[in-house]
Amino acid sequence: PGKGSSFHIYLPNVEEKAHESKMESMQAAKLPMSNSILVVDDDPQIQALVESMLTLMGKQVYPAGSGAEALEVFKKKKNSIALAILDIQMPDMDGKTLFRKLKALKPELKVLISSGYDKATALEGLGAKGPEGFIQKPYWINTLEEKVTELLHGPHPT
Repeated sequence: PGKGSSFHIYLPNVEEKAHESKMESMQAAKLPMSNSILVVDDDPQIQALVESMLTLMGKQVYPAGSGAEALEVFKKKKNSIALAILDIQMPDMDGKTLFRKLKALKPELKVLISSGYDKATALEGLGAKGPEGFIQKPYWINTLEEKVTELLHGPHPT
């Protein structure tokens, strides 16, 4: 006490990484609108979080808080939406019903089911022509990015 303190903070040089991220953002901005994603979740916090994560990935996001709202949005933006991320458990129309209705409107639409249930329970009753993907809540942004990229652009070559 009374003599002072000295601190040294060492941070990594991230200038190159920042440049890479900026380049990725610019490339993402050039991507066609077919990278647009419909996000349907009745929990506003989850919906906002997923929307933020996808926006960080450079995706155009159309949020909906219910199955009915999702159908309205989808009918207006059907040609630009390539992927739908659907919650299974919703009060007005469950994700399984919404899945069937969206596929009837656009059979080539890719669907990622997002649920707190395990995969078998969440996908039960959807049959052989079920959704193209499943992600269990909670998940990290990198897991979501891997799933979205795989569904929109195919699996990453190893």
